[in-house]
Amino acid sequence: MSHEQAANKTIHPVPHSRECLSCGATIAENYCGHCGEKKFDSHDLTVKHLAEETFEGFTHFDSKFFKSIKVLVARPGQLSVDFCNGKRVPYMRPFALFFVCNILFFLMAGNSNIFSQNLSSFYNYDPYVSLGSRALVEQKVKNEQEFIALAKIFNHQMNTSSKTFLALFIPVLALLGLLQRRRLIAEHLVFHTHFFAFVVLFYLVLTVVISLPYNQYVLHNRHSSTFDLVVSGISTMVTAVYYFMAVQRFYRASIVRAGLSTLAMTILFTAALYAYRMALFYQLIHVKML
Repeated sequence: MSHEQAANKTIHPVPHSRECLSCGATIAENYCGHCGEKKFDSHDLTVKHLAEETFEGFTHFDSKFFKSIKVLVARPGQLSVDFCNGKRVPYMRPFALFFVCNILFFLMAGNSNIFSQNLSSFYNYDPYVSLGSRALVEQKVKNEQEFIALAKIFNHQMNTSSKTFLALFIPVLALLGLLQRRRLIAEHLVFHTHFFAFVVLFYLVLTVVISLPYNQYVLHNRHSSTFDLVVSGISTMVTAVYYFMAVQRFYRASIVRAGLSTLAMTILFTAALYAYRMALFYQLIHVKML
């Protein structure tokens, strides 16, 4: 090594360098350049600092969540575009966003939600009756009193279970990505995770703002097939329009291709919804109500 090289080597010493406690790399500043770990300081263990970190964590989550929701609702497909292009810091990750929306739906949707059906529907209406639901119910009850008792337990468990496994819809809907131009499988999953987060959020608002008040104060908790049909029509229209716009933005699809994809989504989602309800029905009747 020449004298000039040796001199240059000492011009920019690493200030206060130390090893990262998480990965062992050298920390030159306040954060590890390799894994992002913050340089430890004895002040980090004070009660004041822990309180500050906790508050910062809540506000940071709050900021990311509401910013993500704003873009999710106002600009269909844009969250997926940003995520797949590498713009990720301002927003929540796709599945984390869906998970929070699912938790809100679980806690706030009450005793009625579009993913569930009461026992009376399985006993009286197609396509459930055509799939053998009435025969299974008749194996469990012998008279009207037993049916009422079973329905009370079944409807409660159906409502809870139907909000628990909503993530199963995401890989099913991701199959629709095959209708678009070639992309990675992960990109289809990202797009449909964001789409289904919107669906869950929309159903939450629809349930809390319209369904629950109408059921309680107008129908007095009685079942109405007409009301169910109206709600289903509104839901189908809103989700179809949203999906059409999201597909155009994310996949840069033409109007025709976006329209065909929206039609396919509506058919697949409806079929998946009935299959989901039937699967829960069989699981409750066979496993939990033997």
